[in-house]
Amino acid sequence: MLMALAGCGDDPIHHLPDGGGAGGPAGALDGLRWEIPCGADLGGMVCAADNAVDQVATITGTASDHFTVALRFRGVVETKAYTGGTVDGYFNTGGTDNGDSFNVYSLKVSSPAQTYFVNMGVSNIYHCFPLDYMESIPMDGGATVTLGAMPIDGHEIENLDPAGMPIVIPDIAPAPAAYAGQFVQMDVVSVASR
Repeated sequence: MLMALAGCGDDPIHHLPDGGGAGGPAGALDGLRWEIPCGADLGGMVCAADNAVDQVATITGTASDHFTVALRFRGVVETKAYTGGTVDGYFNTGGTDNGDSFNVYSLKVSSPAQTYFVNMGVSNIYHCFPLDYMESIPMDGGATVTLGAMPIDGHEIENLDPAGMPIVIPDIAPAPAAYAGQFVQMDVVSVASR
């Protein structure tokens, strides 16, 4: 359920309890996931993988509506080094694919136009990492938001930590089981006018 809290002037803040909920200008983003399931086991902690179907959502409102959307990202991924942009932990604003064979997890916003990557890190590490972090992103009313997940070479690292154990993200399906592959779930935490 969307709860509007009193703001100052024209700057209402919408908090979505427990990391999500329906409603609000960014409600269509809540719970969207990047998913790349494992296919055939290829040995060496690697499995076959196909490109995920893009997840697309639209921010409600008109182009004159400007929002800052706070998002929480949780999941299990291999990391990838991107070229350029601004890095904040696993989050890369701007930049491009560096051309290596590690998975790309992108979030593209049409207005204001920007591409973000949610699995920034070192390439060539053959285990996965658990993600749980928040970022705030500017989005305008009517903007299209596209989540893309691509295993560049048709392979991905299996959901295993450095000790070879599956990683489970608490409170995110399929917990208490481990996801057979890699995924990131995006939940809306709050929306503020800007």
